[in-house]
Amino acid sequence: MKEKFDVKPGDILVGIGPGIGECHYDVKEEVAQEFRGGFPSAILQRGGKVFLDLKKIAATQLQRVGVLRENVEIHPACTFCEKDAYFSWRRDKSEIGKVRAMLALIGLQRSFSGL
Repeated sequence: MKEKFDVKPGDILVGIGPGIGECHYDVKEEVAQEFRGGFPSAILQRGGKVFLDLKKIAATQLQRVGVLRENVEIHPACTFCEKDAYFSWRRDKSEIGKVRAMLALIGLQRSFSGL
């Protein structure tokens, strides 16, 4: 967006989620290892399993490229936990015929001076 549209990262507003939370996003150690160097606070261990906080990883990546922390809003819902509200591939993949899709809408608003 910086290169193509001359957008300043500090002017970008971002909404993250809802999405699977760190409470249910368990990964193999090899996968977690890929994130240990850059996102150590996004890796949690409990019950002998390793979990990733994908929302925290996304927010950290945005901040690293200049998006202001106060311009990033993270939806607290975990799609795995809230079965009545959201589809979750990890939770519902065994229910053949019930797989649904989600949609993300991304937009660019340009202001035009003099109009």
